[in-house]
Amino acid sequence: MSRELLTDNALLLRNFDAKENDCVIHCLTEHHGKIHAYAKHAKKSKRRFGGGLDPLSLGKIEFRQAKSSDLKHDNNLYFLEHFYCLNSAHRYLNPFFLYQAANLWVECLDHLSTEGDQQTSLFLMAKNTLAELTLCDSLPSCEGVLTNAIKNTLILSGFSSPDASISEFKKALGLVEEVSQRGLRAKW
Repeated sequence: MSRELLTDNALLLRNFDAKENDCVIHCLTEHHGKIHAYAKHAKKSKRRFGGGLDPLSLGKIEFRQAKSSDLKHDNNLYFLEHFYCLNSAHRYLNPFFLYQAANLWVECLDHLSTEGDQQTSLFLMAKNTLAELTLCDSLPSCEGVLTNAIKNTLILSGFSSPDASISEFKKALGLVEEVSQRGLRAKW
């Protein structure tokens, strides 16, 4: 019995190699929240994953819930059937510091978002932030966009309140640094 094919808009957050030609992706979807999906033959298939499965890519995904017999450790694993890349932001993020900063923010999104919860507002904020980042033309303007993005990520994922003081925001940022094991306050 095949599982129902689901379709959603997604922002790819991370990818990991699994076996020789497969990979596992983490993505934030508009209607299904954050999901982990196993992409069989992802490194070979140009038809199913033509735009690639790079972090910062925005597109439409088709996926199925894995059968319980396929699950060894992760009860929330999906199988990725197709990814239709609509915008691969990493191609537009130059110079390199902007690409690095955007990757750091996407890493925060991955760590702070919870699996399976519908987080439409978080997805829409992420989509808008990527659009703003591709328009940045200077370091100060992109720092402002990323500072806002990290603050909004903290708020929308429940780690900070909208009316938090600067010291509370810095405390929440410290927690993110611990989770991601990367320094953020030095940059912003």
